[in-house]
Amino acid sequence: MQSVQILVCLSLLATGLSNSLQAQQFTDLSKQVSPYNHKPMLSDVDELSNYQDMKRYLSVNHGLDYQIQIAPIAQTDGNGNNYLDNETDLIITKRFWENQNGYGKLVFAGVMVNMLNNSYTRKFADDVGLGPSQPNGGMTGPDQNITAINGLWWEHSLLNHGLTYRLGHLYTTRLWATNKYLSDDRSTFMASPFSHQGLSWTSGQRALGGTLSVQNQWAYAQVGFNDAKPNGKDIDIRSFSDGKFVRHLELGLTPSFDFGAGEYKISLADIDDTTSSHTSVNDLEANRAGQTLSVSISQDFGNLGVFARYNRSYQRYAAKTKAVAVAGLVVNDLLDNQDVLGIGYAEVEPVDRIRKQHGNEKSIEIYYDIKLTNRLSIAPDIQYYFTKAATKGVNTAGDTIFGLRLRYML
Repeated sequence: MQSVQILVCLSLLATGLSNSLQAQQFTDLSKQVSPYNHKPMLSDVDELSNYQDMKRYLSVNHGLDYQIQIAPIAQTDGNGNNYLDNETDLIITKRFWENQNGYGKLVFAGVMVNMLNNSYTRKFADDVGLGPSQPNGGMTGPDQNITAINGLWWEHSLLNHGLTYRLGHLYTTRLWATNKYLSDDRSTFMASPFSHQGLSWTSGQRALGGTLSVQNQWAYAQVGFNDAKPNGKDIDIRSFSDGKFVRHLELGLTPSFDFGAGEYKISLADIDDTTSSHTSVNDLEANRAGQTLSVSISQDFGNLGVFARYNRSYQRYAAKTKAVAVAGLVVNDLLDNQDVLGIGYAEVEPVDRIRKQHGNEKSIEIYYDIKLTNRLSIAPDIQYYFTKAATKGVNTAGDTIFGLRLRYML
């Protein structure tokens, strides 16, 4: 109910601001209708051209943009363990002003994930014998389906785009320790060591908070905070009032060379203790006060991109994980500007009690994403696990997991 009231109030505020501002023309952002800015393999397919004209009109004349993504994934280990779900994402942005000095906009992001068989993310990982890793970054749990407000915040850039702040319900995994080649299981690599962004296991992936950044063309610094233990589904005002927070600091370089652009960043977080009288013994290590470190790089060399990321947690070990290291490369445009090939290696260090018995979890993943039409892409995916930090004594399942992903954008 609180979420509905907040949305209504923000909608009324947005309407008032919009009416009070003089009419202006905005940059056309409606072109972003597909996973990649590639030309489609089936170039003769005319997909909803009148619909796209409407989106372009809303973008240019009203600063209103939205994107709907429908993205099912299917995975199997070939030994009778299967996973099938569908994720629907909705992102809406309303720009109230935009000029050479900056912009002001309201951002909303929502997600709905529905299981299409009798499994869920952690169960599938256990069935195939994995420890801290998961074959996908899915949100599903024992109740199988989930609906959540990923974000609802105000974003304001000013001083010739040199200063930006955000306030509201933040989707922190899209704001901290990001890497353009490690986005999520619906667009890049599927397995959790890749698809779980940077500090995602710290706390408060969807939480009330704020950020402030200063930036120029080659560097930036960002600080912020957010609630440490929200419910993760809607705007949790009650949790924010308990005074338990995550504090962030990120420093980054964003150089652009003749051969390609790069991003080099280091992200730090300090998390308050979130234990309570209801915290079980098994969950104590995931709720202790602690710190996290993330170092991330991505660099383009023409059509080739390389990436690496190292995450480490101190004192606070959510998801039975102490550290994660990934590295790999992405090749764009193998077939006439239509596809992307990603190859990555991951190594996950579990907490000591698992590591002593099973060691680190090591794997490789390869995906091949091809753009069929302006709105539809398809991506086969394969993961191979050299070692498994098996849980619940499951260690006889296959070492290879095959996957298939579809994305349709509206």
